[in-house]
Amino acid sequence: METLPKNGNYMIVVKASGEIVSTKLTKQPTLEQLRDGVGGDIELVPFFNKFMNRECVAFCNAYGKMNGLGFNPTAQMFWSNAYGKRIYEDHLVGDILIIVGSPSFLAQL
Repeated sequence: METLPKNGNYMIVVKASGEIVSTKLTKQPTLEQLRDGVGGDIELVPFFNKFMNRECVAFCNAYGKMNGLGFNPTAQMFWSNAYGKRIYEDHLVGDILIIVGSPSFLAQL
């Protein structure tokens, strides 16, 4: 994914394989869609509030580490970019789901 439009709401899945899948949202995603994006129960990724200079909310699989999901270096890089420095204290595993949108759209999640 080279760029992200400056407007609109998107659901982006950063797969552990490095593949990035983006879907334009016309309405709020359902809990089922969020769970499908990460492959199970969701957990908010702290301090992951920017993606390609857009406001966002990011979710991971709540039990990903316990279930042995693989490290996701692409998502880790995006998380570090959002935080403003490299994160050593924790790491992201499995597929990571990012919702990008306006502040009012994100507040409804």
